[in-house]
Amino acid sequence: MEAQDIRAVNALVIAALIADGTSTIREMFHVRRGYGHLLPSRATLGAEITIIPGGR
Repeated sequence: MEAQDIRAVNALVIAALIADGTSTIREMFHVRRGYGHLLPSRATLGAEITIIPGGR
């Protein structure tokens, strides 16, 4: 999946939380730019999140 904006990132992360298996979301620079607490807060819901550096 590829995130196009900050709302898409949030929606994709929520969808990934309920999906079976592993989900990969690319173009997450929106999160780093202005919504840095999104991934840590989702991790408290039980998500196992791995961030791979790269991209923009």
